Amino acid sequence: MDDITVTATNMAKQLSELIKNTEKYREYQEAKKVIHEDKNLYKKLREFISKHTAFLYAMKDGTASFEQERYLAQEFHKLMLNRNVYVYMTATLEFTEMLATVFQTSVADLDIDMDF
Repeated sequence: MDDITVTATNMAKQLSELIKNTEKYREYQEAKKVIHEDKNLYKKLREFISKHTAFLYAMKDGTASFEQERYLAQEFHKLMLNRNVYVYMTATLEFTEMLATVFQTSVADLDIDMDF
């Protein structure tokens, strides 16, 4: 690896350690553990995520229906009533947004076509 790659990789590892040392990450890991131990809850969550992903693709190609959206909203509400699912889902979103911001910031001043 060249010097820039080594330096960037080390910075990424530092970011990973920063995240791991937060209360949010510890709460996320505990919620994830509880969810995985409850096979029924884990199955429901995976099914919801799969159906939601399919719905997003259907929206993109114009085939999504209001009934699908309503059903998913109801299922999401039921899942989110579980504190561990709530912590897991909200933390996942927060980590994803934060990492997207970090990536966007790291390439914002570069003149590299990244949008293909």
